[in-house]
Amino acid sequence: MAFTDDKELMALIDASVGDEAAALAMLKAKPDLIQRRNRLEETALHFLAVENFPEGVEFLCRHGAEVDSVDFSKATPLLHAAALGYEEVIRVLLAHGANPNVEDNTGETVLSSARRAGNEQIVQMLIQAGAKAEPGGSA
Repeated sequence: MAFTDDKELMALIDASVGDEAAALAMLKAKPDLIQRRNRLEETALHFLAVENFPEGVEFLCRHGAEVDSVDFSKATPLLHAAALGYEEVIRVLLAHGANPNVEDNTGETVLSSARRAGNEQIVQMLIQAGAKAEPGGSA
């Protein structure tokens, strides 16, 4: 299943990784592209975080992407990156102010996702960024 049928949104995603000048031109022509969503309410930032493209995540964050945007399950790009163990994407998102204390509609938090993924370095990075301990647990 494709991320989206929106050809303009897919072009922005591709350009964000491979051709920043073209991506900037697209955003200048259609500023709404950065906030467009697919049928799962995911933005280009969600897509690039899930697919582990830190350079594209950095580009979108620098150009106005909402770092704490939520998809249909109330998951943010940071929550997805933590669940998948993508350290560099997490670094970029945190550097741009991503909230390390969000939770999705099931109660999954960024910290619990990182713990489940088993990456202690990410867990420590999130704690240093202010992630709070799970209820009844310790940081």
